[in-house]
Amino acid sequence: MTSPRRVLWAGERAFLVELSSLAEAMAFRARVVADPLGQVDQIAAARTVLLSFATARDARRAAGRVADIDLTPAGAQGARTIDIDVVYDGEDLSTVALLTGLSPEAVVAAHQATPWTAAFGGFAPGFAYLVGGDQRLQVPRRESPRTAVPAGSVALAGEFSAVYPRRSPGGWQLIGRTDAPLWDLTRADPALIAPGDRVRFRAARASSVAAPVARHGESAEIRPDSQESSESGAIVRISARGDGGAVREGGRGADVTPAAPPVARYGESAEIGPDPEKSSESGAIVRTSARALTVVEPGLLTLIEDLGRPGYSDLGVTASGAADTASAREANRLVGNSRRAAVLETLGGLVMRAEADLVVALAGADPRAELRRRANPADPAPAAGALSADPGPASGALTAAPRSPDPALTTPADPHALRAPEAAPHGAPFLLRAGEELALGYPEVGLRTYVSVRGGIEVPEVLGSRSRDVLGGLGPDPLRAGTTLAIGKDVESAVAAPASPPAPQQDATNSLRIRFGPRDHMFDPSERDHLTQTTWLVGPSTDRVGARLSPADGARPLRTPEGELASEGVVVGALQVPPSGELVLFGADHPVTGGYPVIAVVIDADLPRASQLPPGSRVTFLQIDPESSNSLTVT
Repeated sequence: MTSPRRVLWAGERAFLVELSSLAEAMAFRARVVADPLGQVDQIAAARTVLLSFATARDARRAAGRVADIDLTPAGAQGARTIDIDVVYDGEDLSTVALLTGLSPEAVVAAHQATPWTAAFGGFAPGFAYLVGGDQRLQVPRRESPRTAVPAGSVALAGEFSAVYPRRSPGGWQLIGRTDAPLWDLTRADPALIAPGDRVRFRAARASSVAAPVARHGESAEIRPDSQESSESGAIVRISARGDGGAVREGGRGADVTPAAPPVARYGESAEIGPDPEKSSESGAIVRTSARALTVVEPGLLTLIEDLGRPGYSDLGVTASGAADTASAREANRLVGNSRRAAVLETLGGLVMRAEADLVVALAGADPRAELRRRANPADPAPAAGALSADPGPASGALTAAPRSPDPALTTPADPHALRAPEAAPHGAPFLLRAGEELALGYPEVGLRTYVSVRGGIEVPEVLGSRSRDVLGGLGPDPLRAGTTLAIGKDVESAVAAPASPPAPQQDATNSLRIRFGPRDHMFDPSERDHLTQTTWLVGPSTDRVGARLSPADGARPLRTPEGELASEGVVVGALQVPPSGELVLFGADHPVTGGYPVIAVVIDADLPRASQLPPGSRVTFLQIDPESSNSLTVT
């Protein structure tokens, strides 16, 4: 018999499938992974599975098939058994003993006695929610969460156990620690534990487990295990070794060979690091290239971004990417790049010097940028924007009209002499010659500016993307002075005519269209009206993770529903309502799961404008979908 389940829409291209139990949620996830409904991503949680799609049409088609999914438990494909050594000396071990009525020794024995199963990922890259352990170990979270839980901490909360992959805030009860590398981007599968894997904890002596560190190149060994295996025949054992490495037996998909030391990697997995061939004064470095930009002043949070890395939410990794995808695409279009080429996203104050002639464009918020051109008395400064595009898609070069060769480009004397600055075009491609600087101010309206360079910013990909994820710590570090950025060859057409959309006005009320759901049914119907009839003010706590919105003009916040909601998948543009009744509008680097109800989601077309709202902006919300389409019950 097929159990009833609900489809709760989360925007236009995603929906939650609400199930009756964790076991059903795990079974549903396993089925749609084995036989996809066309989703680009899935996030399993305690009672739900969030499915995201490339288009609204794909989502609607898949929603009609949800009732047909067989929830009969089935072994997860590629599931492994993982042994993790633990030193049971956690700060909360005695507290757990009191809460359970067991001795500390009995708590340790119970934690090891029963294998755990990875139900779903979330919270942080490599964090896995483990279920199926001894039921006596179900304990509440701490009343006061810690601001920093050490990496490698083994913890309990509710029916779950987990290992913290890296130092982060947390409210779980800490019972031990391990040096097992939970997240390592040098592996073919970065997450040590994936949904469906079995995990066995083993007590270890303190001397055999080192303090957890961020390792990326530990050795890995794949071999069959003749004594015990999972359904797929794979076992992974993690044990302490003198060199701080780990032995891994069994893998998901492919053989793994010992990893070489990382070189010039970016993000948590590494980042701009020292280079023996060339380094800046700051020690940061970058691959040298004839075509490059050097950062003179990094400005306020300048990041490398592209269109993101969808498909890894199950492992706790959000898609990330440019906050304002429309402006990032426009910046790339202007210089003839592919839509996925990496660009710079900045809040302003960025100053860069061209190491070769480069074609550049600015899109998004207008930062009132200046060009600091090379001084040359024989070469009068051209008018800003007096440039013409070569129609040939192969070169797409821009040339100044008419401008004689600049001796300063070949004369070594006084290489840093610059003319008086002139305004840089916004929303149109222009030529930045070797030795010249582009200096961005700060936008008067809007929030984020995008800088594209013909060929794209060339940095190593992390999980298929060059984007920085500030919450997950993935991708290239924020830029700093002295960094030199190589320019790639990600070009597909000639430079283009401008067509930049207007930025939101800080002194005007910005209307964002929303679709109610997935949890609007938890609120009194009057609160839906209050949401759309109230003007909301963007607060100072605004970043790529999200923005906090409070009622303007003395209006009251939303009245929140009673009871708790189990954590579940969330999407960019979600309007989450914490107990305060204010709103949190999730941005590009939002967490993959959240524990407060989401009353509505901003539609895709308005996400770029939402990302450009600076603190102090006034916002109203406009419902665009009929109430009847918000929730679908199928059996």
